[in-house]
Amino acid sequence: MTGWDAIEAALGGLYPSTLSTHFAPARKLAEGGSDPLDNINAYWNEGPIPHWHYVTFGLTELYAKESKNADTSGWGFELSFRVAAEPATPAPEWPVTMLQMLARYVFKRHLTFMPGDHIDFGGPINDDPSCNLVALAFAHDPKLRPMRTPNGDMIFVAPYGLTRDEKPTSRHARADFLLAKAQHDNPLLITDIAR
Repeated sequence: MTGWDAIEAALGGLYPSTLSTHFAPARKLAEGGSDPLDNINAYWNEGPIPHWHYVTFGLTELYAKESKNADTSGWGFELSFRVAAEPATPAPEWPVTMLQMLARYVFKRHLTFMPGDHIDFGGPINDDPSCNLVALAFAHDPKLRPMRTPNGDMIFVAPYGLTRDEKPTSRHARADFLLAKAQHDNPLLITDIAR
Protein backbone atom coordinates (compact mmCIF):
# COMPACT_ATOMS: atom_id res chain seq x y z
CA MET A 1 0.00 0.00 0.00
CA THR A 2 1.21 3.51 -0.82
CA GLY A 3 0.35 6.87 0.74
CA TRP A 4 -1.96 7.46 -2.24
CA ASP A 5 -3.76 4.17 -1.52
CA ALA A 6 -4.24 5.15 2.15
CA ILE A 7 -5.90 8.45 1.16
CA GLU A 8 -8.08 6.67 -1.41
CA ALA A 9 -9.12 4.13 1.25
CA ALA A 10 -10.14 6.93 3.66
CA LEU A 11 -12.18 8.59 0.91
CA GLY A 12 -13.71 5.25 -0.07
CA GLY A 13 -14.97 4.91 3.48
CA LEU A 14 -16.63 8.31 3.24
CA TYR A 15 -17.90 7.90 -0.35
CA PRO A 16 -18.33 4.14 -0.91
CA SER A 17 -20.57 4.50 -3.97
CA THR A 18 -19.64 7.95 -5.31
CA LEU A 19 -17.37 8.40 -8.31
CA SER A 20 -14.98 11.32 -8.05
CA THR A 21 -14.04 13.95 -10.58
CA HIS A 22 -10.25 14.03 -10.98
CA PHE A 23 -8.19 17.17 -11.57
CA ALA A 24 -4.57 16.43 -12.43
CA PRO A 25 -2.09 18.99 -13.76
CA ALA A 26 -0.82 18.56 -17.32
CA ARG A 27 2.73 18.49 -15.88
CA LYS A 28 3.38 17.66 -12.25
CA LEU A 29 6.01 19.52 -10.24
CA ALA A 30 8.24 16.43 -10.36
CA GLU A 31 8.04 16.61 -14.18
CA GLY A 32 8.99 20.29 -14.35
CA GLY A 33 5.49 21.76 -13.97
CA SER A 34 4.44 24.45 -11.52
CA ASP A 35 1.63 22.59 -9.73
CA PRO A 36 2.81 20.63 -6.67
CA LEU A 37 -0.35 18.56 -6.24
CA ASP A 38 -0.41 15.35 -8.29
CA ASN A 39 -4.20 15.18 -8.17
CA ILE A 40 -7.33 16.65 -6.62
CA ASN A 41 -10.45 14.51 -6.27
CA ALA A 42 -13.89 16.15 -6.09
CA TYR A 43 -16.87 14.23 -4.68
CA TRP A 44 -20.52 15.27 -4.99
CA ASN A 45 -22.34 15.34 -1.65
CA GLU A 46 -26.10 15.94 -1.29
CA GLY A 47 -26.21 17.06 2.32
CA PRO A 48 -26.63 18.65 4.68
CA ILE A 49 -26.06 21.39 2.08
CA PRO A 50 -25.42 20.27 -1.53
CA HIS A 51 -21.69 20.68 -2.13
CA TRP A 52 -18.55 19.49 -3.85
CA HIS A 53 -15.82 18.06 -1.61
CA TYR A 54 -12.25 18.50 -2.92
CA VAL A 55 -9.34 16.50 -1.47
CA THR A 56 -5.71 17.03 -2.45
CA PHE A 57 -3.01 14.46 -3.21
CA GLY A 58 0.55 15.73 -2.95
CA LEU A 59 1.23 17.45 0.38
CA THR A 60 1.98 14.04 1.87
CA GLU A 61 4.30 11.39 0.44
CA LEU A 62 2.13 9.53 -2.04
CA TYR A 63 4.64 6.96 -3.25
CA ALA A 64 8.02 6.17 -1.66
CA LYS A 65 9.22 7.58 1.67
CA GLU A 66 11.62 10.43 0.88
CA SER A 67 11.68 12.79 3.88
CA LYS A 68 13.93 12.19 6.88
CA ASN A 69 11.07 12.48 9.36
CA ALA A 70 9.90 8.88 9.78
CA ASP A 71 6.87 9.87 11.86
CA THR A 72 5.26 12.30 9.38
CA SER A 73 4.27 11.82 5.75
CA GLY A 74 5.61 14.79 3.77
CA TRP A 75 4.15 18.01 5.14
CA GLY A 76 1.83 15.96 7.36
CA PHE A 77 -1.49 17.01 5.85
CA GLU A 78 -3.74 17.11 2.83
CA LEU A 79 -6.40 19.78 2.18
CA SER A 80 -10.11 18.92 2.27
CA PHE A 81 -12.27 21.77 0.94
CA ARG A 82 -16.06 21.79 0.68
CA VAL A 83 -17.88 24.34 -1.49
CA ALA A 84 -21.66 24.77 -1.78
CA ALA A 85 -23.09 24.08 -5.24
CA GLU A 86 -26.39 23.70 -7.03
CA PRO A 87 -27.42 20.09 -7.71
CA ALA A 88 -26.52 18.70 -11.13
CA THR A 89 -23.77 21.28 -11.70
CA PRO A 90 -20.24 20.18 -12.60
CA ALA A 91 -17.42 20.64 -10.09
CA PRO A 92 -16.12 24.20 -10.47
CA GLU A 93 -12.44 24.57 -11.31
CA TRP A 94 -11.64 27.63 -9.18
CA PRO A 95 -11.16 25.46 -6.03
CA VAL A 96 -8.53 23.48 -7.94
CA THR A 97 -6.65 26.71 -8.74
CA MET A 98 -6.96 27.85 -5.12
CA LEU A 99 -5.75 24.52 -3.69
CA GLN A 100 -2.77 24.39 -6.06
CA MET A 101 -1.92 27.97 -5.02
CA LEU A 102 -2.02 26.98 -1.34
CA ALA A 103 0.23 23.99 -2.08
CA ARG A 104 2.73 26.23 -3.91
CA TYR A 105 2.77 28.48 -0.81
CA VAL A 106 3.60 25.45 1.38
CA PHE A 107 6.38 24.21 -0.92
CA LYS A 108 7.89 27.66 -1.51
CA ARG A 109 7.77 29.00 2.06
CA HIS A 110 8.11 25.68 3.90
CA LEU A 111 5.08 26.61 6.02
CA THR A 112 2.13 24.37 6.76
CA PHE A 113 -1.56 25.09 7.30
CA MET A 114 -2.67 23.58 10.59
CA PRO A 115 -6.04 23.78 12.39
CA GLY A 116 -6.47 27.27 13.85
CA ASP A 117 -4.29 28.93 11.19
CA HIS A 118 -5.61 31.44 8.66
CA ILE A 119 -4.41 33.21 5.51
CA ASP A 120 -5.52 36.50 3.98
CA PHE A 121 -5.69 36.49 0.18
CA GLY A 122 -5.81 40.28 -0.08
CA GLY A 123 -8.71 39.80 -2.51
CA PRO A 124 -11.30 37.19 -3.49
CA ILE A 125 -10.44 33.53 -2.96
CA ASN A 126 -11.78 32.77 -6.44
CA ASP A 127 -11.61 34.50 -9.83
CA ASP A 128 -14.76 36.61 -9.29
CA PRO A 129 -13.90 40.23 -8.32
CA SER A 130 -17.30 40.58 -6.60
CA CYS A 131 -16.68 37.63 -4.25
CA ASN A 132 -16.79 38.70 -0.58
CA LEU A 133 -14.63 35.82 0.69
CA VAL A 134 -11.07 37.11 1.02
CA ALA A 135 -9.43 34.78 3.55
CA LEU A 136 -9.35 31.16 4.69
CA ALA A 137 -9.30 29.65 8.16
CA PHE A 138 -8.16 26.06 8.64
CA ALA A 139 -9.77 23.37 10.83
CA HIS A 140 -9.55 19.62 11.37
CA ASP A 141 -11.71 17.98 8.74
CA PRO A 142 -14.92 16.98 10.52
CA LYS A 143 -15.27 13.64 8.67
CA LEU A 144 -11.76 12.51 7.69
CA ARG A 145 -9.79 11.39 10.73
CA PRO A 146 -6.02 11.63 11.28
CA MET A 147 -4.33 8.48 10.05
CA ARG A 148 -1.08 6.60 9.69
CA THR A 149 0.06 5.84 6.14
CA PRO A 150 3.01 3.66 5.08
CA ASN A 151 5.01 6.93 4.93
CA GLY A 152 4.00 8.34 8.33
CA ASP A 153 1.17 10.19 10.04
CA MET A 154 -1.10 12.74 8.36
CA ILE A 155 -4.24 14.76 8.96
CA PHE A 156 -6.86 16.30 6.69
CA VAL A 157 -7.10 20.08 7.08
CA ALA A 158 -10.28 21.87 6.00
CA PRO A 159 -10.05 25.44 4.63
CA TYR A 160 -13.12 27.61 5.20
CA GLY A 161 -13.82 30.89 3.38
CA LEU A 162 -14.02 34.10 5.42
CA THR A 163 -15.30 37.58 4.62
CA ARG A 164 -13.29 40.72 5.34
CA ASP A 165 -15.32 41.26 8.54
CA GLU A 166 -14.81 37.69 9.75
CA LYS A 167 -11.10 37.29 9.21
CA PRO A 168 -8.80 37.64 12.24
CA THR A 169 -7.39 41.14 12.57
CA SER A 170 -3.86 40.01 13.39
CA ARG A 171 -1.64 37.83 11.24
CA HIS A 172 -0.64 35.93 14.39
CA ALA A 173 -4.17 35.49 15.79
CA ARG A 174 -5.71 32.03 15.94
CA ALA A 175 -8.99 31.25 14.19
CA ASP A 176 -10.22 28.50 16.56
CA PHE A 177 -13.07 30.52 18.13
CA LEU A 178 -14.25 31.77 14.75
CA LEU A 179 -14.25 28.23 13.33
CA ALA A 180 -16.12 26.82 16.34
CA LYS A 181 -18.77 29.51 15.87
CA ALA A 182 -19.08 28.73 12.14
CA GLN A 183 -19.36 24.98 12.80
CA HIS A 184 -22.31 25.50 15.14
CA ASP A 185 -24.58 26.09 12.10
CA ASN A 186 -22.32 24.59 9.44
CA PRO A 187 -20.70 21.44 10.93
CA LEU A 188 -18.93 20.42 7.70
CA LEU A 189 -17.53 23.96 7.17
CA ILE A 190 -18.98 24.17 3.67
CA THR A 191 -17.85 27.40 2.02
CA ASP A 192 -20.69 29.29 0.34
CA ILE A 193 -19.03 31.48 -2.27
CA ALA A 194 -22.22 33.56 -2.61
CA ARG A 195 -22.33 34.85 0.94
